Order: sequence, then structure tokens, then C-alpha cells
Amino acid sequence: MSQQSDYRYSLKVNGATEFDVVSFVLKEGLSQLFRLELELASFDSSPSFSEILDNRATLTFWQGIEPVRYVNGVVTQLVQGESGFSRTRYNMVIEPDLVRASYQSDNKIFQQQDSEKILRQLLSKNHINQVEFHLSDSYWQREYCVQYRETDLAFIERLAAEEGTYYYFSHTEDGHTLHFSNHSALAPEKGTLLYNPTPAGERPEAALWHWAYQAKLGTNRQTLRDYTFTHPTYSQEHRHALQQTSVLGESAVNIYEKYDYPGRYKRDAQGEPFSRYRLEYERREAEVALATGDDLRLIPGYR
Repeated sequence: MSQQSDYRYSLKVNGATEFDVVSFVLKEGLSQLFRLELELASFDSSPSFSEILDNRATLTFWQGIEPVRYVNGVVTQLVQGESGFSRTRYNMVIEPDLVRASYQSDNKIFQQQDSEKILRQLLSKNHINQVEFHLSDSYWQREYCVQYRETDLAFIERLAAEEGTYYYFSHTEDGHTLHFSNHSALAPEKGTLLYNPTPAGERPEAALWHWAYQAKLGTNRQTLRDYTFTHPTYSQEHRHALQQTSVLGESAVNIYEKYDYPGRYKRDAQGEPFSRYRLEYERREAEVALATGDDLRLIPGYR
């Protein structure tokens, strides 16, 4: 049986210097660009920065002789540090292809297109072609949608969030795929995690060993309102309220409402889900489970 001490890591940078991994920190989450910060060492004291920056790199997690996880992205930063007798220290940052969308901005109008088509155009513009959509229902066609003085990434995230859609990444040895989804039931499964609250000595299996549950008050009703010249007397108001929670015991007696105008919709069929998505966003931290462990299957976007 594999032991925790069997874990090791290796880094491959396409067509560049060989690096040994000294340490790393990986930060990732739903609808966030992952950021892999590495401290490295190499026998090469004069690497070509142009061959490394904006090129693909892969960190491989090994358990024994088996690769169990990959983190693939583009090198967005490289720092050369001090040299010793035989090796030179480096610091490197690896991020997803989607980070390139944060380096460009535009003003653009999209007409008679749904959000998936708009998103695909923006991603293609930024040379992001490994994209998959996992949707429980199709997007409504937008009569008029504007990207105004914002980066491509900010527009992508705003448009996706407005549709109740989050994004995450999957990785292989040679690349990574950007996934968009609007329902957690569509998330791929990673199986059951082991919980061991009393670990001692060498742990024979990956597990969670700390667990906490957090709940707090927050907005429990969202109201949106808009206007359309085709029906000016109609209020176009849509409200979505939380019925109850198992922990907080919130009810209609304790109303914490957020109101917004314009709601950025012109039809009832759009207003109802928009208000629901907005409330889900407001309550994203109302009930949270916190865990610590060493199971490499803990990856954002999976269940």
C-alpha cells in the first residue's frame, strides 16, 4: 500500500531548462484562475527567458512510480535568484491559458447571440480552444450585449456569472481544458473521501483529518426590476427568496433583501433565473465546510 511519504513532484517546461522542484504553493477555486508558485533549482545558470515565458509547463504529482495528478498551464513569471556552487535558484509562476484574457481589453457590441456563442468568440480571440460547456439548459439569446472598457477576462466572468455559470479546469500531462457549468449535479465525480480525525505516524491512505462546518447570516431575498419600451406599464419585477436553511433557521420573519435596477433582462423567462442566480451568488459563503487533508482528488469543480 502506498504511503504518504511516497509523494514526489516533477516539473516539465516545454523545450527549456530542466528544473528541480524545491517547494510550491497551488491556489485554485471555482471561477478563479489557478496560480501555481514554485521555488526551483537548476544546474543551468543562464536559461533563455524567451523560451520559458508564455510557454507550457506541467507539474506532475507522483505517488510511487504512478502519476496521480497534473497541473498544466503557461509560465507567466520567472525570477532568477542566487547561484551556489553548482545550482541556481528560480521562482516561477504558472497560470491557465485564460490568464491571457486579462491582458486585453475592448469595447464591443454583440447582437442576437446567446452567451455561449459570445463566450466562445472571446475565448477563441485569446487562443483558448480547449473549452467544454456542461449546461442543464441552454442560454437565452441576448438582443444586445456590450463589453465596455473591461478586460476580456472581466467580461467573460461577468457574463458567465450573470447566467449562473461557473468555470473550472481539468488537466492532462500535455494541456488543460476550461469547463463551464451551471449546475453542481453535472460535476464529474471523484469518489468518496476518507475522514480520519485521529491520524498518527505514517498515514497509509490519503484522508481528511480536520473538518469544520461554518454558517452565517446573509441576504435571503433578491429582487430585480427592469423596463422595456414594448410594455412600459409592466414592472418586470422578479423576486427570489430563500425558503429555509437547515442550520440558520432563517424564515420570512427575518428578511435581508437586496434590490437592484436595472436587472439586465427584458423577458420574464430571463428575469426569474437571473434573480435566482444573483441570490445564489449572495449566499455563496452562507454555509461552508472547511477541511484539511492530503487527498489529491480535492479539485475545484469535482464532487
